[in-house]
Amino acid sequence: MTVQSAQHGTSEALSPEGARVADAFAASIAARQAFDTPYRHYLIENVFPADVSQELAELPFAAPVLNGLSGKRELHNDQRTYFDAAGVERFPVMRGVAEALQSQRITRLIHDAFDAPIDDTFLRLEYAQDIDGFWLEPHTDLGVK
Repeated sequence: MTVQSAQHGTSEALSPEGARVADAFAASIAARQAFDTPYRHYLIENVFPADVSQELAELPFAAPVLNGLSGKRELHNDQRTYFDAAGVERFPVMRGVAEALQSQRITRLIHDAFDAPIDDTFLRLEYAQDIDGFWLEPHTDLGVK
C-alpha cells in the first residue's frame, strides 16, 4: 500500500500489516467521541485490529514494580519498554504498530483531528502497563516529546 502525504507531496509504502493497523487506527479516530468537561478530551475505541490488540496484550513484558512509589513515570524508567529496534525485530506485531503510527498518514491524521502541533516530530512509542496503584501527578509534557 502506498500512502500519499498531502503536506509533503511524498509517498510512503506500508507493509500489509502496517496498512491494516493504520486503517483501524484511522477508523477509530473518525469515530472518536469528543468531550469538553472537565477539559477537552477524546475517547477512541478499537484502535487496533482485535488480533493485534491480543498480540500486544500477550507480549512478555512485565508490568512495573511500584514498591509504593508513583506519581511520575521517571520513577520507573528502568522498567519502561519502548517500540525500539530490538523490540520490532523480535516481535512482528510491534513492527506493524510502529510502522503505522509513525507513518505520515497517521501523524497527519493526528495533527488534523486533534489540532496537535506535531510537525517535525517523531512519535516515540512506549508499551505502558499502568497497574493498580499507579497514578500521575498533574503535569505538562516536555517540549521534546
